[in-house]
Amino acid sequence: VLTSPAFAQSIDVARWFGREVGNRAVISRYSLDIYANSDVEGQDTDLGLMEHDFFLMAPVWQNERNEFGITASVELQDTDTDAVLPRDGIPLPSQLWEVRVGGNYRGVVRRDWIWGVNASFGSASNEPFQAGDAFDGTLGGLLRIPHKERNAWLFFLYFATNREFLNYVPLPGAGYWWEPSDTLRAVIGIPFASLAYSPIEKLSLSLSYFAARNIQAEASYRISWPLTLFAGFDWRNQRYFRADRDNNDERIFYYEKRIAGGFRVAVTKQVALTLEGGWAFDRFYFEGEDYGDRDRNMIKVDDSPYGAVKIGGRF
Repeated sequence: VLTSPAFAQSIDVARWFGREVGNRAVISRYSLDIYANSDVEGQDTDLGLMEHDFFLMAPVWQNERNEFGITASVELQDTDTDAVLPRDGIPLPSQLWEVRVGGNYRGVVRRDWIWGVNASFGSASNEPFQAGDAFDGTLGGLLRIPHKERNAWLFFLYFATNREFLNYVPLPGAGYWWEPSDTLRAVIGIPFASLAYSPIEKLSLSLSYFAARNIQAEASYRISWPLTLFAGFDWRNQRYFRADRDNNDERIFYYEKRIAGGFRVAVTKQVALTLEGGWAFDRFYFEGEDYGDRDRNMIKVDDSPYGAVKIGGRF
C-alpha cells in the first residue's frame, strides 16, 4: 500500500477478496508527483503538472466474522498551461479534483462463504460538488466461495457512474483465487487479474490488471531492513466532469503510462517513505463520452521525467 496509488489496486484485490475477516488496520498514505514542463503538440504552449493524492481507510467495527470500514480520498491534478481543448477552444482547467468517501462491509456465513458490499460517493470535477452533474457514485457486491484449503471462486457485481467504459451499466465479474503456497497468489478472472509471487526470500513480483486500460507491474528487492529497491510500470487513467460543459455525458479523460524506479525506507515498523523517479509517456487529455472519442478533442502532451515522494502507514 506504500507504492503508487494505482498499484494499490492489486493490494485491494487481496484485501477485498481474501479469506481473512476482522483483522483490518488503519491505512493512510499521501503522495506528491511532480512532472517537468512538456510541450503540447500542435499548440504554442507547454504543460506542467503536479499531483496530490491522499487516501485513508479505517475499520469502524470488526470481529472474527464481520468487518465494517470507511474510506476517504482526495486527489488533485494541478496544471500550469495555456493548452485548450481544440474542438471548442476551451482552456484545460488548471485544477481537476476527485473527492470521495465510502464504506464497505464483509461478513462470513456458513461454510466460510464471504459476502460483502461497498459503496462510495464523491465528485470528480474542476469544481467539485458545485453542480448535480458533477456528482458520481459506485456500488458493488462480492461473494467468495472457498474451494479446497486456500483457493476460492469469486463473483462480484459493480456499478459506477464514472467508469472508463460501460458507464452506468452494472458490470458482473467472476474469477478464481489460486494460492498454492505462501509465496504465490494469483487471482484470474474477468474483467480483472492479479499476481503476487516471491521466488526468493527478498524478491517480490506483482502484476495487476483491470479492464480496460489499467495495468500495474512491480519488482522489488529488500536489501535489508529498512531499505527496499523497486522498479515498475503503470498504465492508468482518470476522468472528470468539467463544469459548464454543453453535453452532460462528456468527461475530461487523462491517460498516461509510466516506468519508474526508486526505494522505500521503513521509518518505523508502521510507517514507510518512498522516493520514486521515472519517465511518463503516451500522455494525453481529451473530452468526450468514452475512449472512442479520444481523437476528436485531444491535448497531446510530450513525454516527461517525473519525481514523487510518498509516505504511508499501517496502524
